[in-house]
Amino acid sequence: ISPGGYALTCKHVVEDVPNLTAILNDQQEAQLNVISLSSKYDLALVQVMVPNKMPFLSIRDAESLAPGDRLFAVGASAGLQSTVTDGVFTGFRNIESVRGNFIQFSAPLNPGNSGGPLVDVNGMVVGVVSLKFLFQQGMPVSGVGFAIPSAQVKEEFSTYMEK
Repeated sequence: ISPGGYALTCKHVVEDVPNLTAILNDQQEAQLNVISLSSKYDLALVQVMVPNKMPFLSIRDAESLAPGDRLFAVGASAGLQSTVTDGVFTGFRNIESVRGNFIQFSAPLNPGNSGGPLVDVNGMVVGVVSLKFLFQQGMPVSGVGFAIPSAQVKEEFSTYMEK
């Protein structure tokens, strides 16, 4: 979210994990420091410790999404770095079991997607991938993923974001 190496992920991804490292696009590893954990949302602000400025993604207001808008989930799906899956925006959902309002989308998610960005067709972040439904009433569910909307990201960490 900034050239100084500040980035977002999910709290459940980094909480209580010693010796965090980030693997950069050029396969180099860098120390990852947790700057702040959100007590309200499943969010964490981290800093990738690199000597030079880093490229970063801008954040878009998720409230402007319309059903059917194409979205991409970026992460380390099944341990494969920089995996991109695509789907569409379905709507906003209040999920009582985790107490929150989320972006619902149809991109396939696997272990390793949590904490990655959910981006629009212009590469702007609309949310942070957080969870998916696996089963409902004993039946497997696929293509139902959820992300923490950008408004909640801005609410928690706007002072660290590049304008």
